[in-house]
Amino acid sequence: MRDNLNNLSLRQLRAVEKVARYQSFVEAASHLHLTPSALSESVKSIEASLGLRLFDRTTRSVRPTAVGREFIELVRGALSQLDRAVQVVAELQNLERGLVRCVGATSALSCLVSPCLADLWRRAPQVRVEMRTSVALDTLDALRSGEADFCVGALPNVPTDDIDHLPLVHDCFGLVAERHHPAVEAPQADLRRLGQVPYVALTTMTMIDSTLGRLKGIPAEFLQPSIRVDGTGSLAAVLQQGVAVGILPALAIHQMGLPDLKFCPLVQPFPERALGMSRLRGRSLTPAAQALWDLIVAHAPRLQGIQGIRLAD
Repeated sequence: MRDNLNNLSLRQLRAVEKVARYQSFVEAASHLHLTPSALSESVKSIEASLGLRLFDRTTRSVRPTAVGREFIELVRGALSQLDRAVQVVAELQNLERGLVRCVGATSALSCLVSPCLADLWRRAPQVRVEMRTSVALDTLDALRSGEADFCVGALPNVPTDDIDHLPLVHDCFGLVAERHHPAVEAPQADLRRLGQVPYVALTTMTMIDSTLGRLKGIPAEFLQPSIRVDGTGSLAAVLQQGVAVGILPALAIHQMGLPDLKFCPLVQPFPERALGMSRLRGRSLTPAAQALWDLIVAHAPRLQGIQGIRLAD
């Protein structure tokens, strides 16, 4: 009998449930858009596969047998779960529900992701979004572990076999100081000509530190910072005092939105950063994550007019 069960169809199971519900082949057939004779043959076929009668039939009534009642109760539960599964998938596809998990650098989340949330929620108000800041290496680990749908931020210089990267914009590094500081008066800043000026940097070693270490003729102040802080917020607060200078990428200073700080591109050959999105290769995004991904791609060109930022080729 177990081999015969493989021949049972969803249509047959629904037919049995409808006959049990209405206790009439005529009424059940009407709801199923079948003829009573076709419905009767379908029920006989499933009874033959099971090797048991599911209904006692008379000329006036159709009632489930004891075995039929137990079978139909289980079928109803299975059909209910199946209908719920189809409904959930439809809700996900139609963006009536969903969760998007995005990790990345603060500046990228603020300038690339946050501006897209209003458009996402106008289209899909039931979708939830989780954004978490993280350093570059941790973002890739979050992708691999399934903790994030995609990440945004500086793309790695070395290709990764298991992750796809989509460059969106490039930004350059510049000297940042209080807007009236003499170090940022010229159109470009030459670190070799600044003289003795306090330099503030982050406590974590970054590409800025490694680049400064390779450049020739750089004042010692930039190799041994006067102040180190653990975040760009604290760094900005120090710069606003009008004494120290710092080096930041263009997107970071734009994200701060502080009019009393000025960004001045560097004469020195600092490498550009490629900024974009990354996703695990071969893993499909959920409909909600794909919707936000597409909005970010559409939004990126709006950053082109910001000083120090250009679109990816």
